[in-house]
Amino acid sequence: MTQHGGWSGTIRVDGREFTLDPASWWGSRDHSWGIRPVGGRDPRGAPPKQTPQFFWNWAPLNFPDLCTLYTVSESADGARWHQSGVILTPYPDATMTEAAVDYRLTFKSGTRWLQSAIIILTPASGEPLEISFEPLYPFLMKGLGYGEPTWGHGMWVGEDVVDGTEYILSQEQPLQNLHVQQVSRVRAGTREGLGVFELIVFGPHAPTGFKDLLDPAP
Repeated sequence: MTQHGGWSGTIRVDGREFTLDPASWWGSRDHSWGIRPVGGRDPRGAPPKQTPQFFWNWAPLNFPDLCTLYTVSESADGARWHQSGVILTPYPDATMTEAAVDYRLTFKSGTRWLQSAIIILTPASGEPLEISFEPLYPFLMKGLGYGEPTWGHGMWVGEDVVDGTEYILSQEQPLQNLHVQQVSRVRAGTREGLGVFELIVFGPHAPTGFKDLLDPAP
């Protein structure tokens, strides 16, 4: 569901223009938007008694000579119910190597955002690839349909309706924005690249030390 590649075209933001050259502009496309639930949700029964919980990591990374993908989902006790790890080389070689995954996360005090991170991709044969993250800034996953009461994914709002929302980022609180993508500089040995670490830590998660619904990192 994740596609790495070079990108061409033009981006215009607030009077500034950026011309994209695929030789130097690399990124990753998320195809999961095409398979997620859409529209209104079915009625639910009685609410669950246990504390809500969701632990999610997704990190597509781009280096000059390879790309990697890492995903992990875990229960509150750390039991892993979803994971994937892939190491890819670009065309013309276009190789793909699946790998086991692991992580070491450090959280910024007072938040559930990353201070730093290390992920390890271990192929069935070959040496582990250890990648360190230096988060540069967070992108708040707002205005994109996630949890939106009116403009959720696939919700009908009428014919030819256009609307928008402005957010004052200086007023946004980390514990009210648990779903973030942290744009990061990444290093693997002598390699240096860029990518994002998408993170949701909601509710308890024993491996990272969170005990309640929204307790922050110490």
